[in-house]
Amino acid sequence: MDEKMKQKYDFKNINEYKILSNGYIDVNRENTLEQVLKSFNTLHFTDEDVHNIFMTIKFILNLGNLNVKNINNKKLNQLICHQNISAGTEQILTNLSKKEANIKLHTFIQIVYKKLFDWITDKINEQLSLTTDNNNNKNNNNNNDKWIGILDIFGFEIFKKNSLEQFHINYTNECLQQIFNKEIFRKEQAIYTKEGI
Repeated sequence: MDEKMKQKYDFKNINEYKILSNGYIDVNRENTLEQVLKSFNTLHFTDEDVHNIFMTIKFILNLGNLNVKNINNKKLNQLICHQNISAGTEQILTNLSKKEANIKLHTFIQIVYKKLFDWITDKINEQLSLTTDNNNNKNNNNNNDKWIGILDIFGFEIFKKNSLEQFHINYTNECLQQIFNKEIFRKEQAIYTKEGI
């Protein structure tokens, strides 16, 4: 990562983040940040959008390094280390065990990451839609078929340590691959039928 960005967002070395150092990371980092920033610019992300993305990533990375027994922020401590239980009209606040708090912390991290990922994907799709709409208006065509989606076409990965989450990811990817294949074949078949092939 470029030093200016590293200083601006106070990013550490990749190995200093627990949520990034659990597995093998093989990333060709040469010009990666430059390519990401160029892509954001091409897709009309504002400087504020990019800043918010990096601040959210920083937040996620720092959450991953938290020790659940030493959270100083009162609201975050209550969110991660306690469970609010409703019993009739009463609200009971209970302490979670370290294991339960860690599970809750990692669930929270996943939710924040998913929200960021969804927001970026929606923003890209919004831009693609605008681009497609402008091109369709010029061509008097109302077909809006440009969008971005993430699909792992290689199926199940095999890791030394597979978690339930990884199983869900793999299973979902397989389901998406089937839907993708059916849709592509349906469109291809329609084209062939239209062309009389």
